Amino acid sequence: MNNETPREAFQAAYDRAAMELQQIQHEFERLVMRHQQVTRAVEVLKPESKLDDHRKSATMSLTTRMAGLAVRTRLTVMEKLPEE
Repeated sequence: MNNETPREAFQAAYDRAAMELQQIQHEFERLVMRHQQVTRAVEVLKPESKLDDHRKSATMSLTTRMAGLAVRTRLTVMEKLPEE
């Protein structure tokens, strides 16, 4: 038989629900960031014919954040390689 008082049982249930809500929030934030990355990638990788005529390249910049670290990645899609 369980010796917990009703208050302890409700507190345990609340703590577990709060932990699960926090996990859901973290996953939601991760998915939002991933959605933004995919959206930017789609914009950059559109066929050249769909880009404005005056644009010869498309650029994309992504920032990834992890445990106190921010990494910025830049991607440039060009019509052809520049001459060396």
